[in-house]
Amino acid sequence: MKTTHRLPLNRFAPRWLCQRSVLSALVCFVPYSHADLLTNRQFESGDFSGWTTVGTGWSIGQGVSNSDDANGAIFQSDISNWGSEILLYQDVPVTQGAYYSAHMFVLADNISSSECWLEIEWKRNDGSTIYSQRTTSINSNQDYQPSQQALSLVAPNEAVTVRVAAVVDRSFSSPSDTDTYGFDQFSFEQNPQGLLANPDFAVDDLEGWSTIGTQWSRSYLWEEYNHVARYTHMAEETNVYPAIYQCFPVSPGSMYVAYGVIYSDNPWTSEAWVEIHWLDTNGIVIAHDEGEHVSPVDAHMFSRLYSLISPTNAIAACVRGVIDVSSLSYASGTTYMFKGFRVMPIVPISAFTVTADAISVGWDGSGPRGILQQTINLTDSSWENTHLIPDLVSNRWVVSSGSILNAKALRYRMVLP
Repeated sequence: MKTTHRLPLNRFAPRWLCQRSVLSALVCFVPYSHADLLTNRQFESGDFSGWTTVGTGWSIGQGVSNSDDANGAIFQSDISNWGSEILLYQDVPVTQGAYYSAHMFVLADNISSSECWLEIEWKRNDGSTIYSQRTTSINSNQDYQPSQQALSLVAPNEAVTVRVAAVVDRSFSSPSDTDTYGFDQFSFEQNPQGLLANPDFAVDDLEGWSTIGTQWSRSYLWEEYNHVARYTHMAEETNVYPAIYQCFPVSPGSMYVAYGVIYSDNPWTSEAWVEIHWLDTNGIVIAHDEGEHVSPVDAHMFSRLYSLISPTNAIAACVRGVIDVSSLSYASGTTYMFKGFRVMPIVPISAFTVTADAISVGWDGSGPRGILQQTINLTDSSWENTHLIPDLVSNRWVVSSGSILNAKALRYRMVLP
């Protein structure tokens, strides 16, 4: 009998807890990431080195409070910049098909009718824009907080650079408004592809993947400038559950995260999902976990599996994109597409006291960056962000700060698509 686990849809799962002992040691877990590509991302140079400002009203001022970060980029609305384009940006090189994520911290004060957001603009070699992506707008007062993270960013075909920009829109504000925004702790990081080969089908012929069923192919989406694995339901199909899959080694009892993106044309009587099959030394499936079953009519939808734990006798696993075509009519012309597969191990982190005034948290560079949270009272589950973003030092992510010495416990809260 198959073991099926229905997992909750939670953008902020899983969580990893680190509790201080009397020896000032912590042990916890976080999942996967890579190096940041921005320079002077905290403005600790005291100026805009590495950045370009567009519009008047920019200055260096107070950065994220309650941290070791002294400076931030401040924008002040006044009559001189009303109606103008307002940007703070940095261009960095990217690799097409590689996977990225981004965020920034934003303070908003005295906001009337303006708004701001983080914008990611992919560019070709000639400087022309391929397309842009943006986070949700911030249009009300707030203390320094991380903006909505831009996740699941795959550099499109032809992309050679990306513009990471803080955008302020004053289209609906009056000339006399004095709206103020503070920007700090920018991040644009290249994520590892995880445990899968060719996870975004950037390589031809579905290299690294196997299929069950007929009419699987690699396809190019012009509107998104990237590739997908496409399945078209045809009359000769004899499989009720056609699938595309890839297998990889795992460690027994270890934790993993997996997800994929699914798109479909006209799936009125069918559904698809991402699942994991766990295999023993004989290649026998000993358990499996399923993500959300979706019917994405002309839309991209995630099927996710968070907080996976490999069985104690598992040595390998297979991630599978599966389609249920049992009720499909061949005349419907239904097409399914899969992209953005990710399987990531969760790697351990540790922390220790460096001096009487600072604590250091570190983990292998294959692990993720994230937002470090702290609490001084474990009984009421009250957690707050420390506003600290790790730096990559000697292939280890490191956070060192005196501002978290009073915490009773620390944790990372991983934000996933």
